[in-house]
Amino acid sequence: MVTLNARQLLGDATSLGVNAFVRTLDAEQFNVSLISANTRSFTHVASAGTTVQLDHDTRVFAAPTT
Repeated sequence: MVTLNARQLLGDATSLGVNAFVRTLDAEQFNVSLISANTRSFTHVASAGTTVQLDHDTRVFAAPTT
């Protein structure tokens, strides 16, 4: 699994964040059966994704919020 996180300030109160990931999984399953033939299976899964987030700090009634 590989993950990338990055954040860039765009001004005094604004920032842009990016998160991306790539993941692979290889699995083997072996089932023993007393009644029929044994079975073996192989699985390969690959997935990827990303998010983008824009943050702006502001004040509501003089209380800081994000």
